[in-house]
Amino acid sequence: VTKRHREMARYKKVKPRRPDYYLRPEEVRAWIEWLKVRKNPVYFQLAAFLMLTGARIGEACGMKWEEVDLENRVARVVRVVAWDQRNKHPRLEERAKTDGSVRVLFLPPTLVSLLREMREGAHEEASGTGLVFSSREGALLKYNAVQAAFNAGFKALGLPWRSTHICRHTYATMAM
Repeated sequence: VTKRHREMARYKKVKPRRPDYYLRPEEVRAWIEWLKVRKNPVYFQLAAFLMLTGARIGEACGMKWEEVDLENRVARVVRVVAWDQRNKHPRLEERAKTDGSVRVLFLPPTLVSLLREMREGAHEEASGTGLVFSSREGALLKYNAVQAAFNAGFKALGLPWRSTHICRHTYATMAM
C-alpha cells in the first residue's frame, strides 16, 4: 500500500462494542428468577420468551396466539407493536420490521411449557385480543413499563442499565 493509498483510505475510528453487551448465563438465570417473583408475571414471561427465541421486543408484544403452534414447537413472526416516539402509545402493525423479519421461531421445550401455562391461565380480557403478551386488561404493553420492569431487575442484581434489546444480543451470543 502506497502513501497515496493510505491518504485516500482514511477510515473513521469506530469505538469497539462494549464487551459486555450481553448477559452471562448466571445473570440471565438470576434476572429471570427476580422477574418471576414480581407481582405482574407478564414481564417474566416476556423476558423468558425473548431470551429463548431472540425475538425483538415489538415482535413478541405483537404476537397473537394464532401464530403459536405448541404441538410443533414453533411461532411465526408476522406483526409488530410500534411505540410512538412522542407519546409512547403502542400500536399494533400488521407487518414485520422488514421482509426478512417474517420468520418462524423454534420454541424450546421449556418455553412450550411456559406458553401452555400462559394460554390456560390467560385473563378473559387478554384472551379477547388474542395477544400472547398483554396487560392484565388485555391491552398492548407499554414499552416504558417493560423497560422499567426489566431495569428494576438489573438494578436489584447490581447489573448495569440495558435496553430490552439485550435479550436479542444475549440469545445471539449464546447461539454462537
